[in-house]
This record gives sequence, structure tokens and C-alpha cells, in this order.
Amino acid sequence: MKISKRQLRRIIKEERATIVKEGMKELEAELIEDIVDLLIERGAINRATAYEDAAEYIKVAVLPTLQNMASTGGVWSEEEDYEAGFKR
Repeated sequence: MKISKRQLRRIIKEERATIVKEGMKELEAELIEDIVDLLIERGAINRATAYEDAAEYIKVAVLPTLQNMASTGGVWSEEEDYEAGFKR
């Protein structure tokens, strides 16, 4: 069976996208494990319910702070972070 250059390029492009996507999933999984481990080490979450606690902690404390920092160009207020549940 012959394939055209165009078909070969499409196949290569699809395979490259699959490889990149799989690599990103592995990277995301590693980052999640690192974040959960760090939160446990720092005493921010309970080991028994680590993933549930980590999700809640990130939603309540980390994301509001990160969004605030993004909107102010990296400058953030300790008072707002404290109100959001993030304590340094």
C-alpha cells in the first residue's frame, strides 16, 4: 500500500500530538504528586485524605492568591491572602 507525502505528514503530525499529549499527562501526574507531598510536609493537609484536602486547599487558598497575583502583576496583599485562607 502506497501513501502520499501528504498522508505521511498527517500521520506523523497525529503521532507527534499523541506523544506530546501522553507526555503532558505524565508531567501533570508528577506535578500533582509533588504538590500533594509538599502540602503534607508543610502540614497544610491530612495524609489520610490527601487528594481531597489538597483539592480543597488549592481551590480555597492557592487559586485566589494566584489570580490576585496575576491581576496585579505579581504584587499581592497579605490581608487578602489571609482572608482567602492562605497563611505564610
